[in-house]
Amino acid sequence: MRKRPEHKHLRYVLFRIYVIFIFRLYFPRLFVSGREYVPDEGNPNVMVGCHQNPFIDPLAPSLVLGTDRRTRGLMRSDIFSVPIISWFLRKLGIMPIARMDFEGPEAMEKFNHESLTAAADAIAEGHTLILFPEAGHQQGRYLGHFTQSYIRLAFDAAKRHGFKREVYITPYAHHYANYHHPFYDMMVMFGKPIPLSPYYKDYADHPRPIRRQITEEVEAQIRNLMLDISDLPHYNAIDYLRESRFGKDYCKNNGGDPNHLPDKLASDKKLVAAIEQNKEQDASLLDEMNAFAAKVKKAKLRDWLFDTRRRGWKLAFGLLLAIILLPLAAVSLALTFPVFLLPYIIKNRPVNGAYDPMFSSTCDVVGTIIFTFPIVCVLPAIVLMLCISWWFVFYPIVSLLMVLFYCRYQRLCVKVLGLLRFCVTKRHLAQALAKERKTLFDRFRFLGL
Repeated sequence: MRKRPEHKHLRYVLFRIYVIFIFRLYFPRLFVSGREYVPDEGNPNVMVGCHQNPFIDPLAPSLVLGTDRRTRGLMRSDIFSVPIISWFLRKLGIMPIARMDFEGPEAMEKFNHESLTAAADAIAEGHTLILFPEAGHQQGRYLGHFTQSYIRLAFDAAKRHGFKREVYITPYAHHYANYHHPFYDMMVMFGKPIPLSPYYKDYADHPRPIRRQITEEVEAQIRNLMLDISDLPHYNAIDYLRESRFGKDYCKNNGGDPNHLPDKLASDKKLVAAIEQNKEQDASLLDEMNAFAAKVKKAKLRDWLFDTRRRGWKLAFGLLLAIILLPLAAVSLALTFPVFLLPYIIKNRPVNGAYDPMFSSTCDVVGTIIFTFPIVCVLPAIVLMLCISWWFVFYPIVSLLMVLFYCRYQRLCVKVLGLLRFCVTKRHLAQALAKERKTLFDRFRFLGL
C-alpha cells in the first residue's frame, strides 16, 4: 500500500490547526490576495518572498494555503541549536540553512548539503518550497539584494524530471501593520507564478542570462506587491509620514479607509511614489523630517497624541480605568506570567552579537506555541483533570483569556503613560514638536501630496 503523506496524518493536521489558532490570535485580521494564482498542490513550486521577520515570514504563506498543502522552507541554522525548536521547525517542514557571512563555513558543511538536497527533492515531488533570496531579513519595509540560488534549485528539480514537468516560481509578499506587537493586522499577497518550461531549452547553454531575467521578473512582482521604501537615507522620515495623521488623511483623500490594511497599503505605496517624484522640489524637507522623527522617538511620544482631543479627560479616564482593572490584571499576571516570561527573555537577548528588534513577534509567537502555553496551561490542566476533576479542562481556556486580558491591559497602560508624558512631563517639548510637525506637514501638502 502507498504510504500516506505526512501532511495528511491527523496528528499533523491537528498540530497545524493549533499553530493557526495561536497565529490568528496574534494577527486577528489576516488579509490574503492572489491565492488563486498559487499552483495547486502537486505542482513543483518555489515560492519566493521578501524577508522582514525571521519566523512569521515563512509561516504565514504556509498557514493561509490550507492543511492540504505540504510546504517546505529554509531557515538560518543557528535557530536549530535548541532541540525542541529544531523539532518544531522540522515538523512544519522548515530545514536549516547556513550562510557564510553569519553562521560560517562549518555550519554550511554541516547543514547545507542535506537541506538543499531535501529541498530539491521536495520541489521535484510536487511540494511548495518557501525561500527568501535576500538571505538575511531586512529591518524595515524595503527589498534587499537577491541571490539566485532559488533559481538553481528550481531548475535542479526540473532536471530530475528530464525537463518534462512544469516547475513554477511564485512571487509573494507580506505587509505588517506593526512588526513588534500583537493584535495588529497582516497581509499576505501572492503574485502570478512564472513557469520555467519556456527557459528549459536555453538554460543549459546560457544559465546566467536566464537567471538574471527571471530574477528581474520576480523582483518586479514582489516590489509591486509590497511597500518598498527604497530611499533608505530618508526611510525614517517616509515611514513616519505614512504612519502619521498625514498618511491617514492621504488615504482618506484617495477614497480609502486607513483602518483597512489593504486600503492603507495601496495608499502608502501611492504616497511613497509621490514623495519620490516630488522630493527635488524641496530638497531639505526629507532631511528635516528625518530629524523631526528622531526627536519624537527620543522623546518617546507617539504621533497619535498630537491629534488627540480632550487629552486631559482621556488621561483621567485612562488612569481611573487602569486603577480599577489593576487587581484583575495583577491576578492574571500572577497566574500566567510564565507565558510572557520566556518570550521576553529571549527577545531581549542579542542575536549574532546584536539586538534585533525584528525578532520580537517571532519570540512571542514561537515561544508561546512551543513552550509557554503547552507547559504552563495545557500540561497542568491534563494533570489536574486526571487527579482532581474534569472541570480543569477549562483551565487552558481561562488562562488564555487571562493572557489576552493582560495584553490589552498592558496596552491601556502604555497609552496612559503616553498621555501622561505628553500632557505633563514633556508638555513644553510636545507643544514645540506639534508646531514643527504642522509646519512640515504643510510643506508636504504644498508639494501636492
